[in-house]
Amino acid sequence: MVRVFITGSTDGIGQAAAKLLAEQGHQVVLHARNADRAASAKAAIPNAAAILVGNLSSIEETKKLAKDANNAGPFDVVVHNAGIGYGSTASCQILR
Repeated sequence: MVRVFITGSTDGIGQAAAKLLAEQGHQVVLHARNADRAASAKAAIPNAAAILVGNLSSIEETKKLAKDANNAGPFDVVVHNAGIGYGSTASCQILR
């Protein structure tokens, strides 16, 4: 079995992938942006090997998450599934 780290694994596709891999016996390390989301992810995937917390919209937290991931590794697979964005979103006007 392989050791997998999946960012953005608290819901959606990331959580579905993490759950499937954990059920298949792989060592899955989850990622959440905060403690509340970490708790709900761990409840959804109780057989996860671990969970790392870090908000990827923060450079400092991203650096800490990278350090934590390096300390928790090595990983055979890393899936970067987390959605991230910097700055404001674009606005548009719909003309009719």
